[in-house]
Amino acid sequence: MDKLNKGGWTLIELVIVIVLVGILSLVIVPKISIDDFKKESELNILMGNIRYAQHKSMVSGGGWSIEFQPGGYTIKDGTNKVVSLPGGENPVSVTFNLTATDPKCYFDYLGRPDRDDNSSNSNLYDNFTINFADMQIILNKAGGIDR
Repeated sequence: MDKLNKGGWTLIELVIVIVLVGILSLVIVPKISIDDFKKESELNILMGNIRYAQHKSMVSGGGWSIEFQPGGYTIKDGTNKVVSLPGGENPVSVTFNLTATDPKCYFDYLGRPDRDDNSSNSNLYDNFTINFADMQIILNKAGGIDR
């Protein structure tokens, strides 16, 4: 009788471990927010749509634009028509706060941010700033996108 197996767990020890894991999960799980994932997703879609408009503007000789409204934005072609985007909806609605330097940004034939649809003049933005949630996107004069 002295040689009982003492290497296992008792029922009380198992219950205590399960209770501790439950308490830890109640503290940790609420700190994981799905909003961060949504924000990052919407930001990536916005940046992809900006690149799309820049590319189409370079291919067609300029004039494509992105127009910002409360709660979203719209991509338009050189004839000021709303276009079908590869990702789906246009106008695109966003969940988070979205503001910009101006309500509309055109792209010239080199994909640079322009103040109007005339690609032959030199009224480019030095930096066109888009504020999205707590992040900032800057379209620089060379046509690059800084985040």
